[in-house]
Amino acid sequence: MSRLTVYAAADPAQPILETEDGETIRRTLAEAGVLFRRWAATAPLAERAEEADILAAYRPEIDRLVAEAGYQSVDVVNMYPDHPDRVALRQKFLSEHTHGEDEVRFFVEGAGLFCLHLDERVHAVLCRGFELHSGVP
Repeated sequence: MSRLTVYAAADPAQPILETEDGETIRRTLAEAGVLFRRWAATAPLAERAEEADILAAYRPEIDRLVAEAGYQSVDVVNMYPDHPDRVALRQKFLSEHTHGEDEVRFFVEGAGLFCLHLDERVHAVLCRGFELHSGVP
């Protein structure tokens, strides 16, 4: 279940909006120029699935997004507790940064929190996926 919390940038102590309702999240983010979609991540994957396996499992969804928006590249992050690059990757994602191009985040499992500073508001978007391991380690 995803969650959206919106704060006034000048007063982050008191949320303006807190919701887990998908339609409210979609509508609120659309007003800020951000596309939000949900779809079921139903392809079971091994706990440490390779990038190629993850891309193959979700090829129809990826191809649809590429066709709709003309994305030029796709990559996968498969993080787990003892991942050899976990410290460096965590630091990369903790650092506030901006992007000059559109980006899509799709969670099969786990979660990610994205804080979008848009106009005079901060939109904290918590995205969660589902645990769909096939039982294969």
